[in-house]
Amino acid sequence: MKFFPYSCRVDWTRENLPPTPLATPEPMAAKEKGYTSSTNKIVLFKHCKHLHTGNTTRTGSFRYIRKRPRPPLFHIISTAPIVRLLSRRSRPVPCAAAAMGSSDSQAPLLLPRGSHRKEEEEEYAAAGKVRGCCGGDGEGGWWREATAEAGRLASLAAPMIAVALLQLMMQLISTVMVGHLGEVALAGAAIANSLTNVSGFSVLMGLACGLETICGQAYGAKQYHKLALYMYRSIIVLLVVSVPIAIIWVFIPEVLPLIGQQPEIASEAGKYALWLIPGLFAFTVAQCLSKFLQTQSLIFPMVLSSSITLALFIPLCWFMVYKVGMGNAGAALSVSICDWVEVTVLGLYIVLSPSCEKTRAPLTWEAFSGIGSFLRLAVPSALMICVRVSNELGAGNPEAVLVSVTLLALRHFIGIAFSNEEEVINYVTRMVPVLSVSVITDSLQGVLSGVSRGCGWQHLGAYVNLGAFYLVGVPVALFFGFAMHLGGMGFWMGMVAGGATQVTLLSIITAMTNWGKMAEKARDRVFEERIPTQKAYIIFVLNKEQSILENKHLIAAQTSSRVVTIRFGKNIKSI
Repeated sequence: MKFFPYSCRVDWTRENLPPTPLATPEPMAAKEKGYTSSTNKIVLFKHCKHLHTGNTTRTGSFRYIRKRPRPPLFHIISTAPIVRLLSRRSRPVPCAAAAMGSSDSQAPLLLPRGSHRKEEEEEYAAAGKVRGCCGGDGEGGWWREATAEAGRLASLAAPMIAVALLQLMMQLISTVMVGHLGEVALAGAAIANSLTNVSGFSVLMGLACGLETICGQAYGAKQYHKLALYMYRSIIVLLVVSVPIAIIWVFIPEVLPLIGQQPEIASEAGKYALWLIPGLFAFTVAQCLSKFLQTQSLIFPMVLSSSITLALFIPLCWFMVYKVGMGNAGAALSVSICDWVEVTVLGLYIVLSPSCEKTRAPLTWEAFSGIGSFLRLAVPSALMICVRVSNELGAGNPEAVLVSVTLLALRHFIGIAFSNEEEVINYVTRMVPVLSVSVITDSLQGVLSGVSRGCGWQHLGAYVNLGAFYLVGVPVALFFGFAMHLGGMGFWMGMVAGGATQVTLLSIITAMTNWGKMAEKARDRVFEERIPTQKAYIIFVLNKEQSILENKHLIAAQTSSRVVTIRFGKNIKSI
């Protein structure tokens, strides 16, 4: 949104307070820009450098006037008080933009770039310390910061690894139980799992990654009230997307024979996919709830829900498959039931837990606005995930080497767990070495893809994935699979080549990233959206130099004493 210059006329109403200029911009700069200023007007434009105010808190009414002639529709008129003292603090307020729609004195704001640099240097000088090259104290400070950050990441990653393993166990257990029904049932379940992952679950998982970006950045900016809004919006979008996906799954038995699949295997795959449809909608909601909690570092409810779900799934799947006699359809139905159990547990935690008190909010019509901005992040994220859907075992796991070694050591026994057929067991034994290499590339790309999602450049990740797997991975797979007659192993070699290319390109992009600009873009993304029913705010924060900082429609700076707010009666973005 372009920031247009405006003039704010202040009419003071309190007694014994003569009209005082709230701000006096540089006259020559104002004149050169074609705008006029007077003693009781403030002109807001990029070259307005100084903000002057007395020690007295004044209250009055104001109106916004566009200096160039415009129809009355473009005017903002309000009789509300405009100057209000939000907070008094002895220490500087670590912020530079206001929490939209909140007049709380503790409303968290984003830290402006370099706002504490001078104060920090003074503190270090007073303590007799020397800053390290990366912000640490003295020699080796960067190493202490790096190890401390690694510890924080490990504490967050460990429960996430547990969650991923618990969720993966459901698919593994269902495949194991179906595999002992025979080759046809195992083949049908395997094909159905592949098709539903590529056409459905990966799409929804990728779309939910857009929520991971905006919720994570909003929570980092302490804009807690926006997290629930983003979550509701993502649930609405993903539920709408789930409808055509469910329709596609209904026709899987008719589509598979057209591409050369055996009719009996297509029938088994169709039954499995059909009973997964109820779980598709549960998976949609669960993904959004999980991202909502994950961005707040609330991992325990995810571990709890996954543990409860897995504990219920094992006996339920055994009962449906063998006792009820539903076959692979019973395994799919068990997955759907347990997905809804997971949604119930996560929903109850969000509603009842005091940990979500700051971010919890009721569903309103505002959730239906701003869908376009969400899709701009969500669609590239979905493309990133969908292009790279092979074997997710070990993806993002820092112990990838351990996983690879374990697979190699157990390659003669893994196949026995899935089937009694000797052909299947021998095939698994041959494939595990290549799969072990894939685990390592998966782990690296999981970390780098997480960086891309956190920064919000999913579009670059999507381009990298498309190029790596379609321009490198697929040709290599075709060469080894058909020209070298390696079959499935050759196809996996192509996936490994694509993964290695992906890791290389993402590493180059990450190394060349300007993190200062990334921080500015994150701040803009958090504050650019204006909710229609909220009041608009502009924050003036005073410091010793009386300077202000412009950030689109927000104007703010550092303060050592107080925060002054000008409140508008309408949304400034509606102009």
